[in-house]
Amino acid sequence: MAMIKVAINKDYGSFNLSEEFAEKYGCSRYEYEYAGNEEGKLHRMDKGFVQALEEFGLEEASGYGAYIQIVEVDDSRSWSIQEEDGMEWIVYED
Repeated sequence: MAMIKVAINKDYGSFNLSEEFAEKYGCSRYEYEYAGNEEGKLHRMDKGFVQALEEFGLEEASGYGAYIQIVEVDDSRSWSIQEEDGMEWIVYED
């Protein structure tokens, strides 16, 4: 079992970062991806990104209308982030 940490939004609204977090780490408040390798996008399972969120503080890193949480996911299984009205959760697809 290969567990990884993934950042998700646990409130209605949208996944976005606070201005303070974005300034400190030199990133956009809104440029992120669930997965993949799109240039210029933050990846929610990127170890450095997740560590930065944890060190900064999840509440402080959460932008307007966001409640960012870190969840552990079994990456040996197929999974995806699902959302409804901005609230997100992990769904295993097998």
